Amino acid sequence: MRAAVTEVCSRFASAALSSNAEIDRGPGNARYRAAQQFGSPEFARNDQFREGDGAWPLLAEHRARVVVNTYEVGDDPPPPRRDTASAAVTAKRVAVAADGWRQDLSTFVVYCTMTDAGGWKITAASFYEDPSSRPR
Repeated sequence: MRAAVTEVCSRFASAALSSNAEIDRGPGNARYRAAQQFGSPEFARNDQFREGDGAWPLLAEHRARVVVNTYEVGDDPPPPRRDTASAAVTAKRVAVAADGWRQDLSTFVVYCTMTDAGGWKITAASFYEDPSSRPR
């Protein structure tokens, strides 16, 4: 069960942080798509977590997309209960443009809480930017 929960959190975080200035109007578009795909109906209607992290102007300037690599956070998550579980992943991001331009972006830790409703669905998520990872 732990692997399945971590996989859903990882896929959600990757989708939520994968903005693409070629098709998106802002960073909230990727997070909205991720919530629709991986979230419970209540979570998918929640607008709270959809603000960006400040990278959007840079992405728009270069018409870039964000490539995300995630890995499991090694701390001890709360033990799963009957139909509720939590996971956390670290999301490293790189902006990439068609002309070869690349820029490291801030790293995020994403905490996911989910419920098993015939498959794990996100019911809450928190995004924490690692300030030490901000590009200089």
